[in-house]
Amino acid sequence: MAEKKEEKKEKKAEEEKKKPKAEPKPAKEEKPKAGVSAPEAATPQKPEAKKEEAKPTGEKKEEADKEEKKIVKESVHTISLRKAFDHPRTSRVRYAAREVRRYIKKHTRKEAFIDPSVNEALWNKGIQSPPRRIKVKIQEEEKRATAVLA
Repeated sequence: MAEKKEEKKEKKAEEEKKKPKAEPKPAKEEKPKAGVSAPEAATPQKPEAKKEEAKPTGEKKEEADKEEKKIVKESVHTISLRKAFDHPRTSRVRYAAREVRRYIKKHTRKEAFIDPSVNEALWNKGIQSPPRRIKVKIQEEEKRATAVLA
């Protein structure tokens, strides 16, 4: 076990050496106090940012995100989670999350996603006691439906 940990540490150290170090950030510019004029030569000029350079890998993701984020329909639903209480105490919240997904799929016929706000509401009182029901706003997009806490 100790040998494996040492090997992992050595690998990490080698990877860090291979990575190029980030350039240090320039010092913050001091702003002149109100009413005091500073000569133009004393204030350093910021270098112009290059806007033309863009990574081609990110362009496809941005275009895909824009297309998917078109909300077609929104509706508010109250989902009963009582079936989760038929399961063992140590796995109730997991079954409650599954119930939310099943409900979304059943009512929208699209791929179901749970927003982190809904997940936090389910886990609020711990794994053993999820809420009996939860009110969500289902946002339908072209290919997917997302449950957001209402």
